[in-house]
Amino acid sequence: MTLADFFQVTDRTLRRWQQDGADTQSARGLLRYLRELERPAPGVEARLADADVELDLEDLLDGLRPPAISKTTPKSELVALRVKKLQAQIQMLDLRIGEENGTLLRVDAVVAASTRWAVERCAELDVMVGDMPGQLAGLPEADVRRILAGRIEHLKRTAKEGFAKLDADAYGSPRTRLGRRL
Repeated sequence: MTLADFFQVTDRTLRRWQQDGADTQSARGLLRYLRELERPAPGVEARLADADVELDLEDLLDGLRPPAISKTTPKSELVALRVKKLQAQIQMLDLRIGEENGTLLRVDAVVAASTRWAVERCAELDVMVGDMPGQLAGLPEADVRRILAGRIEHLKRTAKEGFAKLDADAYGSPRTRLGRRL
């Protein structure tokens, strides 16, 4: 919770209080300033009416104050920070190596390739819907089944080829991986 939230005012109002000389670091000093206001905001009036406002405000200010910084950082903290930094660097290198080896793929490349594949399949289905009524009109059931089976096999084959192309683009040679030159 911020000081502005505590008194139900805006950050701009809080800045105005500070410009007018309110001590926002001391509960007693801030309350003294607020009690002297001619027309305090409703949230301020409600807080000032609370008997425990000074204690609550002091607790809030204690949480908002930056912790005291010692001039020297303990050696154990420095070691822990170096270990965290090293772990982050190792993780970044693992990601780069995975991408270069083709074991990890960039999300945007996968989305683009998948979208392209889906659009191609939808176009094939649209063509089939447009062609089929004229081809099937007046044919006996056996011929309709044969034509439909052939078209479905064609769709399966082109889908399989599309997946194979996606795999080749994703895990292809390092020079053309993901359809771009490295």
